[in-house]
Amino acid sequence: MNSGSVSEYQIEPCPLCQAPIIWAVDDRAESVPVDAEPSGAGTHSLRPMWGNPPRVVKPSPKLAFGARLRQIHYETCVKGKTLRKTGRR
Repeated sequence: MNSGSVSEYQIEPCPLCQAPIIWAVDDRAESVPVDAEPSGAGTHSLRPMWGNPPRVVKPSPKLAFGARLRQIHYETCVKGKTLRKTGRR
């Protein structure tokens, strides 16, 4: 399995803009939509949690160097403020 590759995570369309996203969980176990494709503007990485949604983390600058980072979809969704209020599905 290629670490950080899109294919290892379940991809769904954003319920508002239809962009491909991955539902992850943060350190508070809350659902967070993450852009499916890594981006040069990304600030977060995904860690597989076998049998569960991946965990989204903001790595330290040292660990982020060379990593395939993604953006939180709230930041890129054209309707992000609505998505943040409604949450998952």
